[in-house]
Amino acid sequence: MKSLSIYNVNKFEFVESVSLPDSSGSIAPVGKSLTINRDTVLPFTCTYNIIINEDILAKDMKNGTYIPTESYKKSNTFSGFFDETRNLLLLMAPAAVSKNFIKELENNYPNKIDKLSTYTFDFHNIHSFERGARGIYFNVDDDTDIDTKHFFGNGVQENVEVQDAIDNDKATYLMAKIDVDNKERTIGFSRKGTLVIYSKPNDDSDQGYLQLALDTLLALSQQ
Repeated sequence: MKSLSIYNVNKFEFVESVSLPDSSGSIAPVGKSLTINRDTVLPFTCTYNIIINEDILAKDMKNGTYIPTESYKKSNTFSGFFDETRNLLLLMAPAAVSKNFIKELENNYPNKIDKLSTYTFDFHNIHSFERGARGIYFNVDDDTDIDTKHFFGNGVQENVEVQDAIDNDKATYLMAKIDVDNKERTIGFSRKGTLVIYSKPNDDSDQGYLQLALDTLLALSQQ
C-alpha cells in the first residue's frame, strides 16, 4: 500500500536543493526528468522532520548514557514528483506529513511555488466508473452523537446510506475497484486529495506507483 498526496500547482521551480528553517526538512531535484503518459515529470527527494511528543530515553552520544526526554524528531524521507505538463505535484507521503511540508515550502519559498491547492476527486465520477466499492467513510448530519460512519465489504455501493452520501457530497473517503490500464485495481480516494494504492504495481518502486497513480487519474478523466 502506498499513499500519494496530490496538489494542483501553477509553479513549482525548485531547480536546486533547498533547506527548511530549524533543520525541519529539505527538497532536492533528483536526476533527469521522466516521461510518463507523454507528460514531463520532475523527480525530487523530500525530507520533513516532525516533532513527536513522547517520553523516551535518548542516548547521549558524548558519554553513552541514556537521558529522559519528552519529545524527539522523526525524519520522513519521501519521493516527490512535479508533472509540469498537467501542473500536478505528487508527494509519496501521508496527508499529515505532506500538508505541513507543503506549508513550510510555501511560507519559506513563495517565489518558487504558486497557486497550490488540494486536488479534488469527483466521487460521482468514481462511483459511476468503479466495478465495486470496498469501503466508504462519510459525514453524518443528523440528531445523533455520531459524526462519521464507515462501511466495508463487497457490495457496499448497494447500501442506501452509501448512495445517499455520494449523491449529497458527504463522502470523505472511497475505496473502490476500478479498471486501470486493463487491470482491476483497488484504490482509495480522499477528499483531502490523497490517493491510496492498495494494488501493488508490476514495478514495485516509487516510479511504479507514480505510473499507476497517473494512469488512474488519466482513466478517470476519460470517463
